[in-house]
Amino acid sequence: MFGGRYSVLLEIGANFLYCFTALRIAMLLWFSDPGELSSGEFGLVFLTGLRFDVFVMLCCAFPQMIYLSLLGNRQKLPRLLQIGFEVQWFSGFTMLFSMVVAEWLFFAPFQTRQS
Repeated sequence: MFGGRYSVLLEIGANFLYCFTALRIAMLLWFSDPGELSSGEFGLVFLTGLRFDVFVMLCCAFPQMIYLSLLGNRQKLPRLLQIGFEVQWFSGFTMLFSMVVAEWLFFAPFQTRQS
């Protein structure tokens, strides 16, 4: 999608935010009564959760960003380190999927996680 050193990290981060935003919207619609929240309250809950998700995404991405910064140009790396990039991509999406499922299963009995 984007060329460059941080393209894998940017793709994982964008998908992270997309999946957790979709999870928040699904849980808001699933667990809250439509008349319970006004549009202003819905926006406030949504922005509070989005702020938290951006913070968690940055905490998860920081070690990977350091790794990418230390390695240099991706095309000139040995084959083993190029495979490491693919493993990062795969593990990032696997972790993302497991976190979304875990959050749904954890918060569903409490009918929360709106923010």
